[in-house]
Parts: sequence; structure tokens; C-alpha cells
Amino acid sequence: MTVIERREKILQILKAQKKIDIKFLAKMIDVSEVTVRRDIRILEREGKLLRSRGVIILPDVSEYELSFMEREKENVDLKRKIAREAINFVKEGMVVGFDASTTALQIAKLVIEKGINITLVTTSLPIFRLVTYSNRANVILIGGEYDMKNLSFVGPITIRNLDMFCFNLCFIGASTIIPERGFFTPDSRGAEVIRHFALNSSKVIGVTDSSKFKKSAQYLSVDIKQIDVVITDDKFNGEYLKRFPSSVKVIMAK
Repeated sequence: MTVIERREKILQILKAQKKIDIKFLAKMIDVSEVTVRRDIRILEREGKLLRSRGVIILPDVSEYELSFMEREKENVDLKRKIAREAINFVKEGMVVGFDASTTALQIAKLVIEKGINITLVTTSLPIFRLVTYSNRANVILIGGEYDMKNLSFVGPITIRNLDMFCFNLCFIGASTIIPERGFFTPDSRGAEVIRHFALNSSKVIGVTDSSKFKKSAQYLSVDIKQIDVVITDDKFNGEYLKRFPSSVKVIMAK
């Protein structure tokens, strides 16, 4: 790959994903981080991208995409710890559902980094963009009504398409967890999508950082009886652990 081709490839990936971590970009195009940073400096001088704290973005990113990026950065170290535990459940040849949560996005990044050959099914546009440009997994994007705030698809068409699948496992996030009741989200349409990921999955794995035990949200997405595993971080309050039913395995990532 020539220098010109490499820089064009960087822009192609960035146009698809809108934002990307520089270290991860180096792995995607199989060059050193030093080389990527040199290319990025030149592309930035040409006004083709912007740099910000270890990531690059397009100059014309929308307010909704910026909002998603901000959510993605919240507790990102904890989300990466959770992802490293979650990836142990993913095996070659599986059909795996990924919801639109930012923690699921971190797991998708590990699928790519480790080169695990799966069929990844998602309603998340950022996850779809990420996997499409990696060429390391088969990816299916479930369409429907576009939810600009969460960069994902919702609604009856989405639900109908999800019901066509039988997942080996699925990863779901939450805005709030009540151990006795289940996972909650502030959006009724998003809750319905997550519910159907769970209904069509042999194993349901909830992935969420410990801050979600202290927040509130309105809509139940998945009843606690449907969840097989909850993966959270080691800042998790042990008192909450006692409140989960014995049927749920709780893993605290360190």
C-alpha cells in the first residue's frame, strides 16, 4: 500500500465510523502507530480530519454523533475491563447479537482485534461501521426507524427482523439495573429492541459498568429472569450482589 493509498484508506474508515481511536486505527490498517500519527498530522493540516485526545473525527460530525462519542468516553476504562471478560464467551462460528450500547461497542472492538470469526448481528450503526471496515467478521445490520440520538435502529421493522434470528448469545447494556427486576432504559423503543435480542438468544449477557446501579430509567428492557450473566466492574457494591437471584451469574471484571 502506497502512502497515498494508506491516507485514503484512513479517510474511508473515518468517513464510515465518524470517529476512531488512533491506536485501533493502526491495527486496522496494519501499520505502526508512528506511521499513522504522521499521516494524521498531514491530513489534519489539509483540513480533512480533527484530532482530540487520542481519537480522530471528521470536521462535520453531527451533534448526535458527538453526544454518542461523549457517552462512549464515559467510564471507558471500566467498559474495556468488562469487554475483556465478555469476549471469553465468544467462540468461532457463533451468531452473536450486539445491542447499541457503548459497552457492546468495546466488545466488538475485541472481536476484531482477536480475529474471531463470528456472525455479528447488530442494530448499532457505529458497531456496523467498525466491523465492516475490519473485514474480520461477518456483520448484519438490522434496519428500521433510525434513532439519531443513539445512532441505532428501532421500531416494528427492527423487531420483525430480530425475530428471524436465533443467537447463540447476545450482549445487552442498560441505563439502570435493579437486581431484583432487571435492566432498564429511558427509551421505550430501545427497550423493546433489547427485549427481542434477549428473547431470541440462547444466552443473555448483560454488560454494564457499576455506575448504572445508581441511576434511574423508566422502561424495563429485560426481566432479570431472562438474564444468564451480568458482567460489571470491580467497583460494584457487594450489597447489590446479594440482591441478584441465584440463577444469575455475576462476574466482576478487574
